[in-house]
Amino acid sequence: MNNPLFWRLFLAHVAADFALQPDALIKAKRKVWGIVIHACIFALAMAITMRDYLDSRSILIALLSLAVFHFAVDLGKKKLQQLMGRESLWLLLGDQALHVASVLLVSYIFRFRVITDQSAFAPLSLAIIAVWAGVIIFETAKAEITGSYLKPFSTLGSQRGNLTLVESGVLFAIGLQTGWFLLGLLVLIPRIVGWFKGKKVGVIPYCWAFAFILGIISRFMVLKG
Repeated sequence: MNNPLFWRLFLAHVAADFALQPDALIKAKRKVWGIVIHACIFALAMAITMRDYLDSRSILIALLSLAVFHFAVDLGKKKLQQLMGRESLWLLLGDQALHVASVLLVSYIFRFRVITDQSAFAPLSLAIIAVWAGVIIFETAKAEITGSYLKPFSTLGSQRGNLTLVESGVLFAIGLQTGWFLLGLLVLIPRIVGWFKGKKVGVIPYCWAFAFILGIISRFMVLKG
């Protein structure tokens, strides 16, 4: 597999699927035109991460194919969500598995193509997952387990607010660079004090652990690179 190519395409995918999906776009994806816009954002993200290789016809065809496939997968997910009338953890995981599989396939097909390695792309990809995707994964899993099913196209990430994004980002940074633990204490202690005063805990500790673990994995990648 072409690792540098994979991380370029994977970064484009997670950026488009999480960081670049505002509430308005998530709601717009109830209609086909919203999915078209989302696929175009994914194509633009790939064009940015692959900007040095857009003079290759084969690369352009591969990127266009990924964008079309991304649209088809999301369209299929939309139809299944509408039939089920709820969000599903298995639909979320299946959707992501298909997207990642398509990126892996292209990375394998172009395994002999020389692509410049960007060491920051892998940690940045995991940072986006830690900050944006963690909440969605755990909220959806919680709903699946408890049976309190979520409505389709729920804007789960935004429901936690900007504070959770900051907390997850700090925990990821601590995992990536352990010398930042004082910053972690500064950000997290107010939340912990609030829990002792009886405020709802929810899935936040799981998101913290998830972000911290991905930070450690990123640190390993950076050191190995």
